[in-house]
Amino acid sequence: MSLPENRASTAPVPSALLAPDDIERTDRRVDFEMGGVAIGDASLGVQVRHWRAWVADDTVRVAPWPELTPITALFSAAGVSELSLAFDQLMHPTIAFVQDGLAKLYWYDTLAGAQVTTDYPGVTSPVVCLDDKRDTQVLAGVTDVLFIYARAGGVWYRQQRDRFTIERSLGALPSGVSRIVSAGMGTNGRLQVNLSLPPPLHVDLESDEVFTADGTGAVRALHGGTVADARWRSRIYELAEQPSFGWAQVEASGYPVTLRLLADGLEIAAVAVPSEDPVRLPAVRGRTWQVEIVGASRVVAVRLASSRQEMEAEDA
Repeated sequence: MSLPENRASTAPVPSALLAPDDIERTDRRVDFEMGGVAIGDASLGVQVRHWRAWVADDTVRVAPWPELTPITALFSAAGVSELSLAFDQLMHPTIAFVQDGLAKLYWYDTLAGAQVTTDYPGVTSPVVCLDDKRDTQVLAGVTDVLFIYARAGGVWYRQQRDRFTIERSLGALPSGVSRIVSAGMGTNGRLQVNLSLPPPLHVDLESDEVFTADGTGAVRALHGGTVADARWRSRIYELAEQPSFGWAQVEASGYPVTLRLLADGLEIAAVAVPSEDPVRLPAVRGRTWQVEIVGASRVVAVRLASSRQEMEAEDA
């Protein structure tokens, strides 16, 4: 169980989330999760393939990702503004969602033997996750789907084994934070709950000045401090063929930056780019491609090529 003594750790032990929970969510009505081979089929465990949940035509749907086939329509709900996906130990889908401002949970009730929907008034930014997907933990029966949310200035959670009826506190929300962004197992083997960064920022494109709200209704300029790393992820490019990109080049205002390359939803490389010179990538073929850049410099362009000669020919 990932929450010993039913509480958060006394000292934060942060880490990156495991894929695909580490995907930056640019649309709150889309979420990704690791799961089994098929809905209702956990015969191979719950770490087999990535899944995507989204809203289309007022219907919440799930499908393996990036194939997006077959598509399963879970339920109809107009006015869904956000959702979060998890699967239980038997690959029943669990969806936390907000419909017309009301938080709800779509889950498999073992007593009813069916999927049910439960309302949770006063709850905001609900997320769900299976706390530990490892086969040994699932088979031992010590895992839980966790329903985590914000309410009354605090972070709270409910768990599957209690049929989501018992509310437990994980502590107060930090000052200026109002949203939970995501939750899941981290690369360090500990459950992570990611919160939104306070407060919202605005960048003036002409002056390159950054402004923020100070909590009193005033907007003030930010000055000083060390430039922090930023993370940018491209859209997903689906190609007709299945190329292998062996080289990459990053054009930036300064170095180093880190280049992460994902093929068919899986990270195949995380490369430190020390200069504008092309860097070597592992030879992996894929149909869908996505690039992520992490660094403190302004990045102008990212180029991928199958060979060094191809990249140099483009420069000629």
